[in-house]
Amino acid sequence: MIQLYKAELHRFARWGLCLAILHAIALFLLDRTFPKLFDDAEIVFLLGSAYGLVGAIFGFYQAANYARVNQWIALLHRPLAPWKIMASVIGASSTVLAASVTIPLFIFIASLSVPPDRVIDDRHWLLASGGALLALIGLGVGSYLALAPRRYGWSGALAIGALLVSGQGVGAEGLLLPLLLIVLLAVLVAGAFKPTRTLPPASPIPLAATVGVAGLSLYLLMVGASGLTYQLAMSAMGSSPEVDPPSGGMIEAMRIDSNDIIASGLETASTRGANLLGAGSEDFEAIRLPVPHGDLPIRGELSNSGPISFTELHGGIDWTYSHDRNALVGIRSNDGSSIGPLKPQDGFEAPPRPFDDDKMIAGGSLYRLDARSGVLKRLLQLPRDETILTAPFPAGPTITVLSDKSLYLLDRRAFEDDGTVTTKGAIPLPGPAGDLQRLDAKLLRDDVIVSFLFGRDSIDGPHAAWQELVTIDSAGDVISLARRSMKPDNPAFHRFRSYWISPAFRNVFAGAAGMGSGDAWIAPRAPVEVPRAMWFLAGILSLMATTGTVILARRRLLRPVETMCWALAALAFGIPLFTAFWLVRRA
Repeated sequence: MIQLYKAELHRFARWGLCLAILHAIALFLLDRTFPKLFDDAEIVFLLGSAYGLVGAIFGFYQAANYARVNQWIALLHRPLAPWKIMASVIGASSTVLAASVTIPLFIFIASLSVPPDRVIDDRHWLLASGGALLALIGLGVGSYLALAPRRYGWSGALAIGALLVSGQGVGAEGLLLPLLLIVLLAVLVAGAFKPTRTLPPASPIPLAATVGVAGLSLYLLMVGASGLTYQLAMSAMGSSPEVDPPSGGMIEAMRIDSNDIIASGLETASTRGANLLGAGSEDFEAIRLPVPHGDLPIRGELSNSGPISFTELHGGIDWTYSHDRNALVGIRSNDGSSIGPLKPQDGFEAPPRPFDDDKMIAGGSLYRLDARSGVLKRLLQLPRDETILTAPFPAGPTITVLSDKSLYLLDRRAFEDDGTVTTKGAIPLPGPAGDLQRLDAKLLRDDVIVSFLFGRDSIDGPHAAWQELVTIDSAGDVISLARRSMKPDNPAFHRFRSYWISPAFRNVFAGAAGMGSGDAWIAPRAPVEVPRAMWFLAGILSLMATTGTVILARRRLLRPVETMCWALAALAFGIPLFTAFWLVRRA
């Protein structure tokens, strides 16, 4: 076994050395073009994709060379168990690939930590380890693609790729999902590494993993294909809601201007709302306020959710947030000398999000950097456990600040004049911040009308959509004017297809993608209310899948215990698992 490992290692040693050299050269060239290479989430994503692609090509090349009939017989015709041969061959290529990716990355990061004009944290070293894990995942996907039968070998690439793209892990815990996928790929490759490659795995664990991955891939394909088919059919018939939005729906509400959406809500308003409208509110122009998109940064995350640096033009200083120090580190543009660290007296609540060159948001606090004194001044402090979601936005004589619990109205003059910011009023959010899709406001003489439109993922997804209008007067009293439910733009079978196709696979995918996201700040969402008809449809399909699995198992002459296990699995996971069972146990 060791001799085979050494022989395979020697076979790819030169390739690995060339790859490592090219990798190192590419990193240093990229650094000249993108000085903050590892602080740009898009660059990090592209680099990770490149590592995975190189690993997949390498794994496919190595496995495909052995997968030919003569080479395959010669490889397995040894006094070694197949799993030992697999461990030697795949282990050697994993060693070469991991070294070619990890060593240049570590050398590159070490070189960046020497000059004082770079901010290198511990998370950068973990990020380099993540690159090696992605390369190994690509190696496993390529090997499985070459060794497994064509009828289901593709499923590994689809399921693994979808999980990696949808992963929500942060920090060191974000490496849990890649590690789990490497273990899963090892089981899949072990199941495919056998003398007769056209047959499914014989052992229960590799067989279950093979059918499970194929079922998950088929579930994703069914969800995507059914949605695409529905959209194409509606477009062909000229009934697509994107072309002709139904009245009172979410698509229409997203396209009309701010005055119209407030007027639409006021049509169902109470007496006070009607009075406001009758008092000439149409003479005032409404404005659209920003709403949050994406998750917020947390300390220790491997790649940044947003920009963590800004340039102070007055002093010519580039400030970058250091996760290790929980402070800003400044670099003078003229001589490259280091300044800082700079942080509030009680530290940052969360990584700061800079805006306007001298202001930043950190958790529930809003700061301004005084260029003359070099001190951070806290402009606004929200109540504890409340987080600012969007940067302050001007609305007439008011500055609006949206948090995960309220919309705050601030005095614009004090905000811009470097004075003490006073809160003119706060409007509690009438729904979860994660569902907020659109926010509009109309400033009247004494009152402010605000339209909250909730319904993210409601057009093609399962979430509900509604609009609520509230008003706040000069005394800070908040009154709800109207609330209306938006009509669904698409039928329920399209919006809830991820549920009725297989609710179990949906939960498995969501649970795996959310692995390691414990510390991440994820905007709260309202629970989805699935119609009973969709649960009934899911139950009918599960029963059909169970019946089909039993019939297929009897034709395959499976034992009663084995048939019962597959029938129970089909009952739990529905049509996708039955289809996977048909593909894997086809012979």
